[in-house]
Amino acid sequence: MKFYVPQVNDCVIGVVTHVFSEEYEVELNSSHTGRLNTVAFEGATKRNRPYLKPGSLVYCRVLQAFPGMQPDLTCIVSNGPKSEWVNGSSLFGELTGGNVFKVSIEDARKLVDPKDDTLRTIGSQIPYECAVGLNGYVWVNSKDCKSTITIVNTILNSL
Repeated sequence: MKFYVPQVNDCVIGVVTHVFSEEYEVELNSSHTGRLNTVAFEGATKRNRPYLKPGSLVYCRVLQAFPGMQPDLTCIVSNGPKSEWVNGSSLFGELTGGNVFKVSIEDARKLVDPKDDTLRTIGSQIPYECAVGLNGYVWVNSKDCKSTITIVNTILNSL
């Protein structure tokens, strides 16, 4: 599989690898880890912010990316409905529960293509949550393990 090359506004799934006082280091399947500021969440402040641990999954957006440098990440929506990270209704933020797996970067782009109906077809049969990172990580969460495994296998077999 190829490494992901961060592009501004790409939605990605990352794994927190290190926690610092004001930022998280996030593994992105890239040649460089990303930086996510601790207050880069909808409604977060220095006192009221998410406390992620190493190993936490986070769905975020690439804010800045320059060749050969660590990309800056954010969990703040650039346009569209805004909501607080506190109540879990935000588009971006920590992904809890579920299962994460890797696909090729090309397959990730295929899954988010509006012309591809794989995820919609699965959703018409089984209720679930899904986040697709353009860096090749896919996160799936459903009501039980059996459903999650079925969804993951269906996605992988469709690619």
